[in-house]
Amino acid sequence: MTQWPVISSDFSAYRENPELCAVEIPVGTCSADTIVVFGQDGYLFVHTGANNINGQYLMPQDEAQALAAQWAETLDRRRETAKAAGVQFLQMIVPEKSSLLPQKTPFPAAAGTPLMQALSASQASHPDYIDVRVLFDADEALIAFPKANGHMSAFGSVKAFQAALARLGLEPPTITFGPPQIKRSDLSDHFGGLQFYNRVAFPNSPEIETYSAGLQEILVIEDAGHRGQRRGWSNPSAPIKKRVLAFGNSFFERGGSPECLSWWFARWFEEFQFIWSPDLDPAEIEAYKPDIVICQTIERFLPQVQGR
Repeated sequence: MTQWPVISSDFSAYRENPELCAVEIPVGTCSADTIVVFGQDGYLFVHTGANNINGQYLMPQDEAQALAAQWAETLDRRRETAKAAGVQFLQMIVPEKSSLLPQKTPFPAAAGTPLMQALSASQASHPDYIDVRVLFDADEALIAFPKANGHMSAFGSVKAFQAALARLGLEPPTITFGPPQIKRSDLSDHFGGLQFYNRVAFPNSPEIETYSAGLQEILVIEDAGHRGQRRGWSNPSAPIKKRVLAFGNSFFERGGSPECLSWWFARWFEEFQFIWSPDLDPAEIEAYKPDIVICQTIERFLPQVQGR
């Protein structure tokens, strides 16, 4: 019998989950709709679709600078709106997975699209602006997004949450994580029923149970699409006795998992409301009367500059 060489003797990952197996797939293999592509080491990336992420890395510098200037005007209007309402303001930009891990992509990527880099450079003097991309060192970037996901892991979201608290002048918590678990990928839907999974860790800090004890979801509004959806929570167990209003997208989501930013804000703040919207709406601020207003978007959406 031929004795094949053993490349690695560490098969513990497969022994722990014998129901899963690994297969070799060529780098550059795309989903049938061409939206998702395999990169190095099994990392999946969004690269086409309506936002054409691949093409955004090739944006000419003059176009990037012009769009960044428009965004700067929008952010200044948001700051003025918040100041007039007497509330703290924070703007968060979540990076593309490919901007965190350009070395893993099968297409030309970089540490930020030209537009993302231009916008962050223009906002460097504003403490209310968070480029989430710069929060992760090289090792952390590998786990900020699970291998087969298009959204951040619980680790990635807690790092963004900690940064938000620090920028707001609040004490960020120290969060511990338990052993890895297996969870279905959110990019699997692009592969015609074939399921992919991630090995991800979830938080197990004891204070989470304490801060979850009094949490109540008090507002649920579902629209036909994502925009216009709302979630609201009341939490007398929360350590921060403030009211937060967030405008954002699927990185806040509906608060059902620590992979969502809403999950963290709902547990640490006495009142929290999330509106799925790319715009800041002054009427909502007037109606809710928050102490803090947060706007959040993702790098891929930046070419569509918001007016307010």
